[in-house]
This record gives sequence, structure tokens and C-alpha cells, in this order.
Amino acid sequence: MATYADGPLVHKVAHYFDVYERHFSRFRGRRVVMLEIGVQSGGSIELWRAYFGDDLEYHGVDINPNCAQFDDPARNVHVHVGDATDANFMQALARRVGPVDVVLDDGSHESAHMRASFEALYALVAPRGVYLVEDCMTNYWRPWGGGVGADTFIEFAKRLVDSLNAFNVADGAEGYTDPTNPPTRYDDVATMPDAPAVRFAASTWSLCFYDGVVVFERMPRTHFKHIRRGNRSIPYD
Repeated sequence: MATYADGPLVHKVAHYFDVYERHFSRFRGRRVVMLEIGVQSGGSIELWRAYFGDDLEYHGVDINPNCAQFDDPARNVHVHVGDATDANFMQALARRVGPVDVVLDDGSHESAHMRASFEALYALVAPRGVYLVEDCMTNYWRPWGGGVGADTFIEFAKRLVDSLNAFNVADGAEGYTDPTNPPTRYDDVATMPDAPAVRFAASTWSLCFYDGVVVFERMPRTHFKHIRRGNRSIPYD
């Protein structure tokens, strides 16, 4: 980014690069399938090819048919013209090209669109993939329908913190403090209740909030288990 000057425009916020490095670095130097919502002028294609390397399989989605000019299968760059809020379109695409390792939502920056794309795609991301939504600062800007407490993607993501802790919510009556690790309904995906919060908890490792960015890291999970080592302790009061 520091040396890029001649080519399609790419527009980023400076502190995003630290976020990218934290969550995307493990995909560098290996085959990675990326789906980017929002192609615009095509500059981010060059950014991601430079970052991930020649093994990147890039898929971009944009509603603007002019973006089709950036389709370049010879370079493993595929641009799909369509509506990223259309669940049928997005799910069909993800199933066709997946599993998708990285989803980056840099689309309209409207909360309703962010949520629609997330709800369509998240379950189809690779089991250890990453879903990143950027430019969430618009969630606080009135021209984008934003504001503190408004019905925004940020507020939706905040509620998912409780879903991330669904196993702990289930322990609410008594807690789960027995170090012998008694069995629970959440020790095996096959026995877990089929509920949205449980499905999210069972597939999500972390939910990270940054200035203007929300990142979801996927990983198969079950109920936590205690680990104790050593033979001397001070009793709890």
C-alpha cells in the first residue's frame, strides 16, 4: 500500500492494516479462497494478491456490472455481478467456490446489508475461516441510519456475544465449577440443541471489535473443560 500508485484505486483506513495482519496472516503463503463483498474500482484485488500471494483464489461480488471488467480467471481473479444481500445468490456462490477461508464485507456499509450478507454466508465459511466486516463506523452516522442504540450491525454483533457464550448461558442456574468435568449436552455437536445461539457458539472461536471493524473467527467448539495441575492450594473463602 505504501508503494502502490499506478493502478485501480484502493481506499482503506490506516489502522485496518493491523487488523488484517492479526486475523489474516495465517493464510499467507498457502492456498486461500477469499470472497470480498464490494469490488468498486478493483484496487483491493491488487492489494489482496500482493498480501496473500499467488495461491490466492479471489472472488469479488459487486452489484455494479462495470466491475465485471476486473474478472481475470488467468490470475485466479473472479468477479461476480450480483446483489450481496440476496441470500440465494450468495449461498449458491459460496457453495460453488468454497469452502471460503476469508470473507471481507466492504460493500455498501449499510447495516441492513451487512447483516443480510452475514446471515447468508457465515455458516458457509470454512470451519477455521474468518469473516470481517469493515467500515462499521457508518453504524454511528445518521446518513447511514446509524447512531448509538440504533438498529445497526454493531448492535446485532453485540447480541452475538451472548450467543458466543451460549454454553455458559445454559449453565446459568448452577454454574459449571466441578473440576471433574461432569458431562453436558454441549460436549458433542450431535447432542446439542438445534438453536441459533448454540450453532453460533459451536462454530465460533472469537468475536473481535475494533474501531470500525468487527471480526468473527470460526472454529468448532464444545463446552469448556477444567484443567487442574499441582497438589497444593489455598481454599476459597
